Amino acid sequence: MRRRFTKNGHVKGINAVAWSDQRKILLTGSDDLSVKLWATLSEGPVGELRGHETSVLLILPIDSEQHVLTVSSDKTLKVWDLKTKRNLQTFVDEQEYHPENAIGGVCFDTKRRTLVIASVQPKVWQLQTNVRGHDDAHAVAVASCSFSKGT
Repeated sequence: MRRRFTKNGHVKGINAVAWSDQRKILLTGSDDLSVKLWATLSEGPVGELRGHETSVLLILPIDSEQHVLTVSSDKTLKVWDLKTKRNLQTFVDEQEYHPENAIGGVCFDTKRRTLVIASVQPKVWQLQTNVRGHDDAHAVAVASCSFSKGT
């Protein structure tokens, strides 16, 4: 049996694995504070998301938005654009939970564009509708604009 090794994989243990059906990539979250993106049959990751300060514990692809949500052990949630691999939005859950101070689950409501997390009770956060960093956004402030109904 031939053993296959990957290049540039995680340097610490993996805690979370998720599949993006729309993008056809596997996402892995690790104790090395990163999320790696893997294409089918790739020899190594095809992308990486960095920005968490503690271990990544949960990953939720949001295919309807082409985003991914990641949750770290310090209860920081980050929304990433899978196309640009940029962090679009960060939420920090500062509430103390007992008996366990952790986020246990997460889901996305596509109709209301809200994130729902759960610990000992559900909590809801709204995604921003106009997020900086999109490829189609203006690089500088818009000074003026006009509208024409057309013919």
